[in-house]
Amino acid sequence: PNPINFGEVLSGDSKVISVSIRNTGSAQAELMNDFIELGSSEDFSLIDPPTFPVQIAAGSDTFVDVNYVPTLRDIDEGWLVIAYKDAGAQALEKIRIQGLEVGPELSISPPKIDFGWVPIQSEAVQELAVHNMGQHNLKITGVYTAPGTNEDVGVKNAPDGTLEIAPGENTIFN
Repeated sequence: PNPINFGEVLSGDSKVISVSIRNTGSAQAELMNDFIELGSSEDFSLIDPPTFPVQIAAGSDTFVDVNYVPTLRDIDEGWLVIAYKDAGAQALEKIRIQGLEVGPELSISPPKIDFGWVPIQSEAVQELAVHNMGQHNLKITGVYTAPGTNEDVGVKNAPDGTLEIAPGENTIFN
C-alpha cells in the first residue's frame, strides 16, 4: 500500500502492517535494502528485516513488516525506503508511512493547590478535578502526594486499585 496508513492506534499498543514488494517485471529483481528514512518518526520500525540481497523472481513478491508503536499524542509520519536492482539498474522506491496515536488525555485543575493559612489542629479541604479530554478511558492506578510533601497533606478519597475515567468525564479528589 502507498501510503502505509496505520490509522488510529491506542497509546501503548503496537500495530504491524505487512508490505508486499512485488516484482511486476519479466526478469528477476534484487532487493538490496529496506529501511525507515532518517527524519521519520521514531515510532516506526521494521520487524526482522531479511538478509540482503533478496532475489525476487518475476511475478513474485517478498514482504516487509512495518511496526508502529506510538509514544507521543500526535500524528506520526515517515518513509519506508526500498533499494533494489531491476535489469541491473539501481533504483529507490519511497513509500509514505503515517499513523495517529489516540488515547486518554489527562487534564488537572487547578494546576496548583494553595491551602493558605490553616490554624493548627484544623483541617482544610481543596478539590482537585481530574478530567479525561481524550478519546479512550483514562486509567488511574494511584493518587498520592509527591515525595517531600509535608506529611500533614494527603488525599482523602484516593481510590483503592484502578480507577477509570471515561472520555469527557471527570473525577474529584479531596
